[in-house]
This record gives sequence, C-alpha cells and structure tokens, in this order.
Amino acid sequence: MKVHSVSTLLLALDLTLGGAAKIATPRPFRLINEEEAEEVLGNGIAFNHSWLLREHSTQQLKLFPDVLPPPSFVQIYAHESSACMTKNATYCSDLQSLGSVAAVIIDAELDKTGAILFRNLPVHNARQFRDFFQGTKWPTMKYAPYGPNRPQVEGTDLATNIPSQYALGLHNEMAYDPKPASRIAFFCNTPAQVGGETILGYNKELTAILPQEMLDLVRRQGGVLYTRRHFDDAGSLGPDFSQMRLSSWQEKCRGTTKEEAMAFFTDMGFHPGELDFDAEGTLTIRFQHSGFTQENGQDVWFNGIYSGLTTTPDGMPFPSDFSDSLELYYWKAASAFKLQENDWLVLDNKRVMHGRLPYSKQGPDRQLLTVYSA
Repeated sequence: MKVHSVSTLLLALDLTLGGAAKIATPRPFRLINEEEAEEVLGNGIAFNHSWLLREHSTQQLKLFPDVLPPPSFVQIYAHESSACMTKNATYCSDLQSLGSVAAVIIDAELDKTGAILFRNLPVHNARQFRDFFQGTKWPTMKYAPYGPNRPQVEGTDLATNIPSQYALGLHNEMAYDPKPASRIAFFCNTPAQVGGETILGYNKELTAILPQEMLDLVRRQGGVLYTRRHFDDAGSLGPDFSQMRLSSWQEKCRGTTKEEAMAFFTDMGFHPGELDFDAEGTLTIRFQHSGFTQENGQDVWFNGIYSGLTTTPDGMPFPSDFSDSLELYYWKAASAFKLQENDWLVLDNKRVMHGRLPYSKQGPDRQLLTVYSA
C-alpha cells in the first residue's frame, strides 16, 4: 500500500475548521503505514466452493482461486484517540465536525485508490453515525433497489439483507439505474462473529481478465436490458420473483398515485418511455445500458449480468455458459478482509465492486449501515 503525504490534507483541515486548528495540533486521523495495513487487512480468506451460485465441472472448479487476497489498494486512516484530548479538538467532541474532516480526506484521496477505510471511529451506534455522516455534507440521492426498500435504523439504510448463508457476489450499487451512486460507504455497527468478510474488486481489473469474446458479445448485443416490475397494492397481483415483480410501486415511491410514481422514477433519470402501467396497474420499468463505463477512454465492465438481473436488449437471456464463465472471473478479481466494529469503508462505486461472504448467525446479527452519494 502506498503511503501518501498528508500535508495538503492538513492545510485543508485547517481551512475546514475555520483556521482554528494549528499545525502542531494532533489530527483526528492518521494514514497508517504498510506494516499496520497488513495487520488490518489480514492475509486473505481461503476460497470455498459452497459460495458459488452455479454448477461447475470438477475441471472448472480447479480454475477458481485457492485464496482471496487482501485488498492491498485500500487506503486506511486510523482515528487517533489522543487527538480528542486537546483543547481545540472540536472534531472529536462534535461528530459532525469529525465527519467534515473525513470528507476532506475522501475528496482529496478517493480518486487515487477508489477505497478508503476509516478505522476506530468514535461512533458507537446508528444515531451517532447519522450525526457523523451529516458532517460530510454528501449530496443525497434516491435509492430504489429492484426489490423492497431497505429497512433503516435511525434513518440510515441497512446493507443488502440476503440470507446469511449465501455469498453476495461482487457488484456495483445501482448499476441498473440511469444514475448509479458515485460513492457508497458502509459503517460496521456490528460485525459478524464468524464469516461475513467484505469482498472488493476493481472493475478495470475484471475487464482486463475477461476474454475478449465475452466483451464483444455484450457489444454485439447492444448492451444489456434491466427489467423490473412493481405491482399495484390495489390490484390482484403480488410479489413474483420469476417476473422480477418484487414490491409495489406505492411502497417503492412512498406515494399513492401513478403520477407520483412517474415523477419518482423520472427524477431518478428514467425516461417516461421506459415506464409503463398495464391494465392490472403493474408498473414495468425497462432500462437499456451499454454494459460499460468509460475510464481514461477505455470501456470498463459495469453491469449486472453476473447477478442475473439482465437480458439482452431483445429480451433474451444471455447464454448459460456465458453466465457460468462470468462467475469464475468475478471471483478471480475478488479480494477480501473483515470489517471491524466502528469501521467506515468508503468506495468509488463507479470503479470498485463490493460484496460479502456468508456468515454464521451465532451472536449478535451483523449490521452494516449504508450511505450513498450522487
């Protein structure tokens, strides 16, 4: 892990705090060195074939990695408790001020690696995290996953709640929306006692190892099509996973009229022509995307084919062997480490994928609070 000079950050910090802090004043965060980073990130996680979503031959299984390495690209800032002891340390007594300090670091450094971990935050519950996050002044955005809205704690979303025995594969949040999150961040309120490691991967590195014929197939098809459906609370239909009809549009939009639903989704960036109500009152949303983003003028893989959320633009499924092969390359691009209590992991959602490994339900349930930025 490369250690960066933080002199520019200290200057920015003084400006953030209105010039009240002096250079000699201890700062609340310290960029840790490589040796410390290795201790934080660990030595990797042994790969387990039970995590796989698809069937693979014995020969194919041999191609999967033996170990998921630690994500050495993550920049790590440790909170210095001694900084809270000083007379002018308003950024520790006031969590919003501490959030503003973290925002300075994020704005200056996130573009370099795509991932920053803040360790040992003096934040011990969801209400305190809400106060801390308000200090970052991130621009808020609407979040509308395919399924039901996420449960919240103190007004903050919980992380994707798939059953604990399953792995949540690498993905970019809201890749299925016209305006996906620019940043996503996870505060670890309660870690899993056993398992539940976070997995990360660069989109660019995944693109580099994907066979050219797989990239060309998506281009030839004209990209990918995301289709989701929301039933009408007043109608006769209900949830049906096979039809990707997972929640009502009233629940999704927190409204009661079709006009409110149309306004909600057009505000998210969907074109009115992509929104259609049928005779049963079901709202169908179709969104076509190239399947790639651009980074330094190059196509970079950015889609949900691996998760099964897409078809080709003409509505046909991607070939099964194509999807099976994708699973191998996603795991080859993955790295893993375990978040600890009071960790805050910030990601560039356009460049870094995330997911999590299965975990045991023994002990307090794993709880990650999730925030997003436009």
